[in-house]
Amino acid sequence: QSWIRNFKKVHATELKTVRGSGLDPKRAQAFNYKTVHRHFKCLDELLKEKDIPWENVYNMDEKGIQVGGGQKNTQEQYFFSREDRMMYRQKSNNLELVTIIDSICTDGTANIPPCFIFKGVRKFPEWMEVDNDILIATSENGWTDDQCGFEWFRQCFISHAQKQNTSGKPIVLLFDGHGSHISEGWIDLALANKILLFCLPPHTTHHLQPLDIGCFGPLQTAWFNCCDTVLTETGEPMELQYVVKEYWEARKVSFKESTILTSWQKSGIQLLNPSVFSASDFAPSIPLSIKNQLPESFP
Repeated sequence: QSWIRNFKKVHATELKTVRGSGLDPKRAQAFNYKTVHRHFKCLDELLKEKDIPWENVYNMDEKGIQVGGGQKNTQEQYFFSREDRMMYRQKSNNLELVTIIDSICTDGTANIPPCFIFKGVRKFPEWMEVDNDILIATSENGWTDDQCGFEWFRQCFISHAQKQNTSGKPIVLLFDGHGSHISEGWIDLALANKILLFCLPPHTTHHLQPLDIGCFGPLQTAWFNCCDTVLTETGEPMELQYVVKEYWEARKVSFKESTILTSWQKSGIQLLNPSVFSASDFAPSIPLSIKNQLPESFP
């Protein structure tokens, strides 16, 4: 123990101790120099070949939320009496899942209506009162499936993206390789409406998917705060019929223009800038590679 303390003291300016986040081995191996630079090369060629303006580029993904807000603790601290033996705050344990299909544009907007996927078959009238363009769907377990994804693409994305397309150029939609995104129906409908589907490399969304990088984190925090506020003010946990309304408010808070633009920049997609990733970002892939991997800038 004393050796460790001395080691930390000697290298305090170079090293720090933190709890590392878990990284799946598939993600570690997939995010490598070769894959990433091929990804940017293909996207660059597509945008140039079709003369596509940046405001025609979108990213979509699914976000799962729990009706009770989730079980993760926040960094907030509260005042308690020193005499209190038990220091509790009420917290809902409702883990029922609701999946939302959402999207953002490289111009900093999030004007495409989302799709809410609830478990079961019952639909509350309150869900329809928030915005007429929102799509409400149900599935057996609250997860997305081919039909839910297709209906969001057909009913929400196509019409609203085309309304915003002032250039008349093709529209590009970036997404991960989930099976519900690349069904035959999606592809046929995309071709018929001048929409180019661009799939991100497998297992790289933790770095390359804008929604994952910058938007869904603040959204999760805002959703937790909404659920916490409802419980604090009413003494009752979030009820299913108010999920759409409260999510809509959380979305307004978290999907700010600055947040969306930063998400695109951090993914390197905005301005096609792969140099946004450092050697440390690629480091997990090196022990798993059978070939030497060096950045293009290496002398």
